[in-house]
Amino acid sequence: LYTTLNELHSRSRKLGIITNGDTHTQNAKIDALGIRSYMDAIVVSQTVELEKPDPRIFLLALRQLNIGPAEACFVGDNPVNDVLGAIAAGLTSVWLKGALPWPDGHEEPRFQIESLNELVSTLRRLG
Repeated sequence: LYTTLNELHSRSRKLGIITNGDTHTQNAKIDALGIRSYMDAIVVSQTVELEKPDPRIFLLALRQLNIGPAEACFVGDNPVNDVLGAIAAGLTSVWLKGALPWPDGHEEPRFQIESLNELVSTLRRLG
């Protein structure tokens, strides 16, 4: 995780978190991981009264980052909330496989990784 975050940060990539859940709990998790300093935006669903997969939560984070959907890539492990939600908001999405199966009736995303260590090379393919 930290190697990937350091690499992205060194490339001046804007980074953010969009997470569903209780504000206190989610902030405590972010702080326990020690990743807050890497983030340019953190959006917690309870705080903003929106939840993934609602496209508006993704658009809110993009406004905080001052970028548009076409400039953004969202990485997530939940096929519906993360991947399909990000796609509905116009973002490119990368599915971090393993936590949940891909739902029937939806085409799997073009970009899939099995570890965050694969993210930097995947982003290179995105351009």
